[in-house]
Amino acid sequence: MTSPVAGGGDPYREWDGAYVLGALNPRERREFEEHLLVCGSCREAVAELAGMPGLLGAVPAEEALAAADGPPAPGAPDAVPLASVAAAARRRRNRGRALLASVAAGAVLAAGVGGWAAGRGRRSPPRRWRRRRGPSS
Repeated sequence: MTSPVAGGGDPYREWDGAYVLGALNPRERREFEEHLLVCGSCREAVAELAGMPGLLGAVPAEEALAAADGPPAPGAPDAVPLASVAAAARRRRNRGRALLASVAAGAVLAAGVGGWAAGRGRRSPPRRWRRRRGPSS
């Protein structure tokens, strides 16, 4: 197991993303997990990225590929910026929540109107039409 290298460099400082996404081979995974036991900054980095697989999984492949299409800006990295992928996932999730809330509000409104209408139709008949109950013989 390797701890931070003399001179301030940590050989594992860039392994956090690969670890969280499951891209390390079994030997590297065990090595990094041993390193996490002694390195607080790597543990913090892994904790910050822990939600990324879920966010990335929520983005449809078409959207991720569309974000990657087009000519890259001069000096831009070749990868899709993670922030834009996460923002797309949030927008998609928020649209789903808004749709669900609208459907639920519509159902409550329909139930209320239906109950009101049903209550208005059940009025008791006028008194003169009611049968009189007398003693049974």
